[in-house]
Amino acid sequence: DTTDASPAIISHNGNLYLAFKGSGNENINIMVSTNDGASFGGKFVSNETTTDAPTVASCSGQLYLGWKGSGNENFNVAIVNTGPNAASPQILGTLNKAIFSDTTDLRIALVAQGGLLFVGWKGSGNDNFNLLFPADVNSCTSKFITSESSSHAPSYAANDSRIWVAWKGSGNDQLNVARVDFGSQTA
Repeated sequence: DTTDASPAIISHNGNLYLAFKGSGNENINIMVSTNDGASFGGKFVSNETTTDAPTVASCSGQLYLGWKGSGNENFNVAIVNTGPNAASPQILGTLNKAIFSDTTDLRIALVAQGGLLFVGWKGSGNDNFNLLFPADVNSCTSKFITSESSSHAPSYAANDSRIWVAWKGSGNDQLNVARVDFGSQTA
């Protein structure tokens, strides 16, 4: 398998899942490894397409896939149907796809924290980056637009109690890292 964009990998229910955009096409591919990454199989080629890298996250027992649409800049989030048996996963497709009205011209980032799924992205037509939760509900209104900016997509990490964001400065090559603080469900 080949790709011309960054792959995404996540550990979910004791297995590794690899998502990537096909090389020479825009279809999203998902594969699973049940042997600690020694090999991947069960390849699922989605009808969903993207012009940039997809992203994956494990949240509250679900595997989520996120991507920027192909032919538009809206981003999408869906649950990956991994079948009924975690010990013998089968990638059967995606469920409950949410298409957001927000747009980006770059990949999005998914991160899980405290049982909530968050999506982060660089705005389309501007360099500000955004954070939205819960990211599996397309009518969600809990969005934070940072005053920080970047010409590239941000990256997020989380543990049980915190989320961090990392980004390349806008107009410079400086690396930046900050903790996301929440108060009463607003960032």
